[in-house]
Amino acid sequence: MKGDFTRWTFDASKRYSSVRLQQGRVLLDADWNEQLDITAYREQTANKEIIGLNGVPDLDSFAVGFNGEQITLKKGLCYVEGVLCENLEDYQLDITEVPGIEEGKDYLVYLEVWQHHITAIEDEQLLEKALGGPDTTTRTQTYWRLKAKGLGGKKEWRQVWKKFLEDNDKDKEKRKLKVDISQGNLSNDLYRVEIHKDENNSEKTTFKWARNNASMVAKLNKPLAAQKVNIKTNNQFQPEEGNWIEITAEDFVKTGKPGLFLMVDAVQDNVLSINPDSWSGNENLIQEINNFFNNGNIITVRIWGAEAKDIPTEDFIDLENGLKVCFSGEGKYRTGDYWLIPTRSPRNVEWPEDEKKTDGIVYHYCPLAIVSNNGRWTAKQDCREVFPALTEMARETTEENGRKLSIGVHSYNDARRADEEVLEKHKEDQLDIQGGKQLTLNAGYWKDKLDGDSFPGNLPATDQSIIFSVNQKQVMSLYEEKLTKKEGVSIESGLSVKGDLTVTGTSHLQDTEITPTLKSTGNDQVLTALKITPSFNVDANHSDVKQWGLFVEQGNVAIAN
Repeated sequence: MKGDFTRWTFDASKRYSSVRLQQGRVLLDADWNEQLDITAYREQTANKEIIGLNGVPDLDSFAVGFNGEQITLKKGLCYVEGVLCENLEDYQLDITEVPGIEEGKDYLVYLEVWQHHITAIEDEQLLEKALGGPDTTTRTQTYWRLKAKGLGGKKEWRQVWKKFLEDNDKDKEKRKLKVDISQGNLSNDLYRVEIHKDENNSEKTTFKWARNNASMVAKLNKPLAAQKVNIKTNNQFQPEEGNWIEITAEDFVKTGKPGLFLMVDAVQDNVLSINPDSWSGNENLIQEINNFFNNGNIITVRIWGAEAKDIPTEDFIDLENGLKVCFSGEGKYRTGDYWLIPTRSPRNVEWPEDEKKTDGIVYHYCPLAIVSNNGRWTAKQDCREVFPALTEMARETTEENGRKLSIGVHSYNDARRADEEVLEKHKEDQLDIQGGKQLTLNAGYWKDKLDGDSFPGNLPATDQSIIFSVNQKQVMSLYEEKLTKKEGVSIESGLSVKGDLTVTGTSHLQDTEITPTLKSTGNDQVLTALKITPSFNVDANHSDVKQWGLFVEQGNVAIAN
């Protein structure tokens, strides 16, 4: 966020829950912004605990499809690591423009999400015309874009995704910066150090820096031409001869592309004359920026403290007035990674004694689908997690397309990313109905009270029960005092019941009623309609207690000792 801020104070490890004002005290932007960060942190944490790491509210939201060579996303909502992403209308993009896409592979298409800073340059409605048009506050906006990762096959996508997240976390831990101010004389300021161009080799990566959090920015007024930059002036933008400026298109920001660096030779009103040496050799990038400008893209002109420089490893780099920085050189940097350095005169820097991780940009990720090109592009597998509204989860759910309905724990979508010990405990901790073929119950006790006048299976309104249906056909009913297994599902063992029942008075208690259909599929098979191994425990004080191993009204019975 390149706003005119004093400093950035939010620290999740301090576990603050709110910011409190006191009477007669100065209110700073840092206090207000910390409260917003606390609220956002708690909201995202709650979303992850309730929804999981990622989730969509319905089957349409962010559904991946294809229209020829165009990849499409349906409109809707998606929660990505607790962050709400909105697609307000159906979206499509040429598949070749999705980073990571090549030919002849299966690909995992995913969302990359981050927060982008919006000022009055991007949105002029933030200016208050009644006060003469000064800028006051700024905004943040959730940006997202599609990316892709190659797969060896669709079955391995979870392993690939897990490694992708782990590698990202490791890289974030390694991208660190040291600061030294042993000599020098600094004013109260907020320095910004930012990665300009990322390369696989950290020694070829470039960085830039600026005072005032690089907040001195203006809007391009005309296309670039004849070594001139025509800007729309504002009170914050005060360029001088010798300044380095970066010209960036809005689409550059969305795709993580660095802008064009130029050196100012002279300033006359709203026209900046550019040094010929810095202009030369950048004709292609200049033309690209002009094309974006002519297509209505917002083009910004920002002042930096110096030209973008290469990052040396293990060496301190002088910025100005004795302020030095050193990059750890171990991590893989990304364009836009930044650190904020609050300096307090004369030799005071708010910085840890050792190195510090980046302050941003913080990226979030969500898998969407596996896509493939076998003559034409198709979506082979949906990878989204569906999280309906809590009120909807209490209603009857019908899945017509054989998708998976689960209630319980999916460790791969657990926001806490459980370790192996926790995963082992949760392997069977779910109610899982998959493709209308499999039912797995792992519960010690459960019961549901049905309300209303209409019940599946024509149950009376007074019964307590749970009904299971496959393809809208009832296959199993669990009643308060009766378990019935009905035709309609084929499993290896018809039904196994281990009950602990007590007879009160002289009433007859029927434990189980079964009406199976058994069919031989080969020679030498044994078809057993029912196998019972009872255990009788008759108190000596109770008389006339009948002990039946099996009670059969008709048919032959074989009893094995």
